[in-house]
Amino acid sequence: MSTSQSQSFAHDRRTRRQQEDLQRMRFRRAIEDYCERQRLSREISDFDDIFKSEFLPQATGQYRKSA
Repeated sequence: MSTSQSQSFAHDRRTRRQQEDLQRMRFRRAIEDYCERQRLSREISDFDDIFKSEFLPQATGQYRKSA
């Protein structure tokens, strides 16, 4: 194999590895984003009962009076 062919092969291998790394990183970020959204959703749902019992009745009462 000539020098130019071996350099081309090494370049192709490096490029393919970089593309695979980028794909893995995108996949990893997607998983991390999903986990973060799930965590935030659980935290918010903890306050859902408080919100509904304290704030929602007051807000609906105000809208009914003004209508």
